[in-house]
Amino acid sequence: MVKLKARKGICAVVFRKRGKKTEFLLLHRVLHWKGWEFPKGGRKENETCEQAFFRELKEELGVSKKQLLKFKKLAFFQEFEDFVRLRHHKNRAFVAELSPKAKILLSKNPDAEHSSFRWVSKEKFLRMIDFQDSKLVFRKALRFY
Repeated sequence: MVKLKARKGICAVVFRKRGKKTEFLLLHRVLHWKGWEFPKGGRKENETCEQAFFRELKEELGVSKKQLLKFKKLAFFQEFEDFVRLRHHKNRAFVAELSPKAKILLSKNPDAEHSSFRWVSKEKFLRMIDFQDSKLVFRKALRFY
């Protein structure tokens, strides 16, 4: 049996309100695998969950703390195994409301992890996400938006 290295990180269910509609952000991942996901990433050494959350939003989306209308650190985690890079990920979940005027700038990410993004309904979000751990985090986060 292979021992997986533990990696702590964050994941974020990001939404915006446009009129009476609530839309959720999905990123199209192209680095290491292809598919749709919400923003997530590892914590750096001596970095708090909140610091990692703000850094990841800046890196992956090109948005700053000022563009958030509200956010909340949640009391649960996304956990999954990455057998390609031999890691067990444990990501603290956040939910965040972005200003409807905020611009997503994927070009700010130096790792070029994502090729595109979409704002989608709750139902479409659940159809587009492949992984059960992501669906579970999303369903739990819905209670807080």
